[in-house]
Amino acid sequence: MTKLENDFLKITISEKGAELTSIFRKDIQKELLWQADAFSWNRHAPVLFPFVGKLKNNSFKWQDKSYLCSQHGFARDEQFSVMFQSTESVALKLSASQNTLQHFPFPFHLELGYTLIKATLSCTYKVINTGDETMYFSIGAHPGFTCPLFENETLTDYSIMFNQDEYLNRHLLTNGLFDLREEPVITGKFLPLSEVLFAKDAIVLKNIRSSSVTLSSFRHPHKISVSFEGFPYLGIWKKPEARFICIEPWYGLADYVQHNGKLEEKEGIQSLKSNDIFEAAYNIEIH
Repeated sequence: MTKLENDFLKITISEKGAELTSIFRKDIQKELLWQADAFSWNRHAPVLFPFVGKLKNNSFKWQDKSYLCSQHGFARDEQFSVMFQSTESVALKLSASQNTLQHFPFPFHLELGYTLIKATLSCTYKVINTGDETMYFSIGAHPGFTCPLFENETLTDYSIMFNQDEYLNRHLLTNGLFDLREEPVITGKFLPLSEVLFAKDAIVLKNIRSSSVTLSSFRHPHKISVSFEGFPYLGIWKKPEARFICIEPWYGLADYVQHNGKLEEKEGIQSLKSNDIFEAAYNIEIH
């Protein structure tokens, strides 16, 4: 485990998956990140790479060959190496290997950075195409925040506030794949939370105008904001009755049920030319 700390927060990151495993708020002595359990969800904040969501038949086609890859890709289960570390910052790296090439036929370096700046944690992604041909991939975040945070609260005390007015449909899933169904989910800036909201799986939003959202309860002043400038998609998810809510900025999507399997024709897929670099960042700010 790698640990970062300042006057506001204590952060823990696992070298397995470069996964954020703890955000501890010092002034109120509260753990803000979901502490994984086997019953509801056994992860904290996995990095989604080289895919976001599920592939149709758990496979894709590239240059007339089929490859198997599990939901959300393999990076979350791979061992990263620490490139740099200080009291308030760390950078970790994963490179393509014989194992990854069996599931994803592109050489790459994936670098993840975490930096504490007062009560904000900056999370950065860098993908480098080290191969000779254009690389296709997706990447995304999946942090789960403790919610409700205090014992006297329920989920219905909470809402997610967008920083722009939104008039959006959610894109519905069947067994992890989009099925072309949509239904209205938000009109304005506020999305009140409830268990019934997640009865149809995750809330997946496209064409979002906002660059940040804030999770808050009307019972306590504590708030968490996630900012994600440039990310084209946002997922919001929880397991029934579990005390967490995931706020997930994405550069990519699960497959549609009618997808032909061709990687380069997958909706939301990112392309990166040989030796080019893709960079993105999202921030978690504690109020």
